[in-house]
Parts: sequence; C-alpha cells; structure tokens
Amino acid sequence: MTTSLLTHREAAERLRVSLSTARRLGTAGQLDRVRISPGAVRIREESVRRLLEHGYPAQDPRRPELLGTSGHSAAPTTPAQDPGDPR
Repeated sequence: MTTSLLTHREAAERLRVSLSTARRLGTAGQLDRVRISPGAVRIREESVRRLLEHGYPAQDPRRPELLGTSGHSAAPTTPAQDPGDPR
C-alpha cells in the first residue's frame, strides 16, 4: 500500500485553511507528518481526509470554547454598549 503525501500548501488547500494553520495542525499532531529529508516535511493525505471527516477544528488548544469544554458558549459576543449611546 502506498501512502499519498501532500505538501503543507496542498493540505492547506484541501482543508481550506491558511498555510500557517496547516503547519500548526501538523505541529499539534492533528496532521500526520513525514520527514522526507532534513528540510522537507510532507503530510499524509489520509490524515487530511480524517480531519475533514471529523470536522475542523478537531481540537484547537487555543480555542477551547469551540469544543464546548470551557463552559463558554460558541455564540458570538457583542461589544458592550455605551450607556450614553442612543442606539
């Protein structure tokens, strides 16, 4: 069985995220990375498919409110209204 490998850019395009987000997902272990040389890393295509199937973000440690584990709702917040503002 051969494993298809993607560049970070290809993974980012499939996930519809920025290149830096794709790199962060790899660093966080949410995408399986394969080092093919000292300066080159590829992403296993299967891990991209898995992330898409289970939804993105799967686990984003910087945004626990998206997971519903912090007690915060994922509803958008509105800025506090100035009491002197007639709106």
